[in-house]
Amino acid sequence: MRFNGMAAPAWKAPMLDRANQAAPLALLLGCCLILAFPASGRTLFYILCSLSLLALPLAMFQRRDDESKALNLLLSLALLIFIAFRAAWLWYFPAPADPALFSVAFAYQLSNKIWLSALPLLLLPLWGSFGRRLSPACATLAMVSASALLSIITLKAWHDAHGVRVGLGGLYATGAAYLLCAIHFFALLLFYPFRLKKWQWLGLCLLIALQFMSIVATGTRAALLVYLFVLGCAVLWRFGLNQSWRTYAIAALLAGLALWSSWAVVGSRIKEAQTDLIAYSQGNADTSLGIRFSLWDAGAHAVRERPWGQGIQARDELFHQLVNDGALNKAALVMRDVHLHNEWLEIMSLQGVPGALSWLVFLSGFAIYGWKRGGFSRRFMALYVGFWLVFGLSDVLLLSPQIAMCGAMLAALGLYLAPIFDARNEAAL
Repeated sequence: MRFNGMAAPAWKAPMLDRANQAAPLALLLGCCLILAFPASGRTLFYILCSLSLLALPLAMFQRRDDESKALNLLLSLALLIFIAFRAAWLWYFPAPADPALFSVAFAYQLSNKIWLSALPLLLLPLWGSFGRRLSPACATLAMVSASALLSIITLKAWHDAHGVRVGLGGLYATGAAYLLCAIHFFALLLFYPFRLKKWQWLGLCLLIALQFMSIVATGTRAALLVYLFVLGCAVLWRFGLNQSWRTYAIAALLAGLALWSSWAVVGSRIKEAQTDLIAYSQGNADTSLGIRFSLWDAGAHAVRERPWGQGIQARDELFHQLVNDGALNKAALVMRDVHLHNEWLEIMSLQGVPGALSWLVFLSGFAIYGWKRGGFSRRFMALYVGFWLVFGLSDVLLLSPQIAMCGAMLAALGLYLAPIFDARNEAAL
């Protein structure tokens, strides 16, 4: 193995080779375990982070060019700014006194701990050698297997729930849908470098059908729409913009068949949304969408009243005061012990404008790293940041410990697997 043209010491190369080859598969296993058994998944995540922390000093002594080192430090600094600001906010404002709000405070504390422990997991592939990795075929097989396993787990949970909505332990059904979208897209994305044969195309279509059924089983409206958008992105990724109309006609046909086959569920969710909108326009906010709109209204009021942040208890008291004054619909209090169903409003209503800036630094760090690196990293990081932005408009992913773990794992997998496809593309040229 060589490090930027220089031979690695004999004692270092085998150890890093084994770590580099085993880590992606271990991460995939962790993603599956988090969905199936949340407690076991969290334990495995901490173990992986601890092991990567032990290997990190060895990797950091490798010779690397100044530009690569600066990019690595940029990504780690962006994460540290986000983690440090949230830790300072948790320390500065007193813990809530209302027992109903304890779960919110605990979720923030646990989420922050997870992102902090994920730092070595994310830094190890940046500092490690990219000389020897899993082959593209093995990487694709592993990712597709994980996607299929998650689909089966979700459909089994949907069956056990008698076909209402999926519930995976303590993981929110909405969070499960968002997570499935991200992991499913990663599986489709890994088909990009290959020339598929006819029987492989059939297998890919079956995988897409299985994925879509698992999203439908969660009953989440946003995920249903986003998965179709994700599928369109995968088609553009695979074929580019300069294709004949037949390519896009086939993609549209597949999307139409997927909608037609699941219209009983999709149609009912659309009708439910229409009913909620009509009720909200008539002043009745005690519906699924009505409660969400009321929460967004509450978050906007909180930002205007206290733009520099406040504690969880103080925000709850402000909401009650606004309801008593008639400035806020009482439906906003229904889910006050969960979150505001909007990442930006949730952050700004508690951590103020500086908190939103720290979240923007977090996203910008990944985006700049991917743009500067180019190749697979640029495409993956663009979609990774897009995932957080799109879903952040309709839910709060950073407050869910399981989503935080899988978000860190997806980022680490993107960093681990990027050299595989970059090397393959270079060889093709």
